[in-house]
Amino acid sequence: MTPRLRIPRTALARALGAAAHGGGETVELPVDAPRWLGGDAPVRRGATDADGACLIVCESADAAPADGTPWMTLEADDEALAWRIDRALVRLAGRPGVPGTLVRIHGHGVLLRGAEGTGKSHTALALLDRGHALVADDLVTLAAASATPEGRAPDEGPRGRLAVRGLGVIRVDEHFGDAALARRAPVVLEVVLAPGASADPLTGGWATGGLLGRPLPRLTLAPGPMTALLIEAAVRECRQAGGITHGQASAEDRLNAARHH
Repeated sequence: MTPRLRIPRTALARALGAAAHGGGETVELPVDAPRWLGGDAPVRRGATDADGACLIVCESADAAPADGTPWMTLEADDEALAWRIDRALVRLAGRPGVPGTLVRIHGHGVLLRGAEGTGKSHTALALLDRGHALVADDLVTLAAASATPEGRAPDEGPRGRLAVRGLGVIRVDEHFGDAALARRAPVVLEVVLAPGASADPLTGGWATGGLLGRPLPRLTLAPGPMTALLIEAAVRECRQAGGITHGQASAEDRLNAARHH
């Protein structure tokens, strides 16, 4: 299930400078969202696709939604709306969390995600053995205070532990030293581990995901002995791209370029 932020509807409307129409007391926003505007609709933007839905209308609209969905109206373009939602999250949402393991690689956070038993802890262990640092395991808290979401371990509970399938819970500092622990990291890449995953040999398993409304490169990999090395290479590619998201469009560009060489 996609993690969601539940925010008081009136507080969100006030933070956005919007007028609220109908609906209940709260609105939900998905944490795993490339951008808060959502979908392809040029006028009405869905805040969520589940209970707690609210449509945000940032251009002229002639009528309320026919299905009775709560809605808000404001005069703002897409960029201004995204900025206002970001500010609202900082003020209203606190630090939402997402399941996964966050490892800092050369100062950049890589969020390892996948179903149970897909190799997240083994991959994290391999990355620690290669000199990188653990930020959080099992649950990563996020802050939307900058252009890149910042991840850290939850405030409550012990830090520096990694649950490794086959070994149990280990203390990272005892195995790898204090340098193998980091308090926070800007999340620049999401890696989804999926056994049996395949990708085009020319474009790879790149797609565009997102956290807290910011686009984020997502790379799907089949776990294996080369996974840690592939993740290091992916971080370098993201750095060389200057933070440009490797979404479907850029993958198609690389495919077209490869075909012409």
